[in-house]
Amino acid sequence: MAHFGLNRAESESALPFQEAARREMQGMLQIGGFAAIYLFNHEGLLLASQVANTGLLREDHAVEFAVMMAKLKKVIKKMSGLSPLKELVLEDGEGKRLVFRYLTLFGQTALLVMVVPAQRSYRALANRLCRLIEAQAAQ
Repeated sequence: MAHFGLNRAESESALPFQEAARREMQGMLQIGGFAAIYLFNHEGLLLASQVANTGLLREDHAVEFAVMMAKLKKVIKKMSGLSPLKELVLEDGEGKRLVFRYLTLFGQTALLVMVVPAQRSYRALANRLCRLIEAQAAQ
């Protein structure tokens, strides 16, 4: 597995957050074969994205999903009593998935939206990407 993020030169650690997040996402697209990755803040504003295949989820639709999932997260917590959600997954009959992963950036909830083609695993890479993005936000 290629290494990225944690082994970058010191000069790259000074990159603005969005550029650093885009670089981490690009690595995940290459390694995991994801079709697209979008990162939104708690208000549904796009912070960073990397897209290899726009056919599965256009950016404007990703924005709508981000807003909807922020509302859904609150409803699920209120109605079910579950602790704060970590992840929601939508999977079609062919195995393509939209993965919504909640993380904390700058003291606020953020949403990572990943478009995962059929027959691709994503959890380990998603965990790694979330850790790297959260670390970048903490710098």
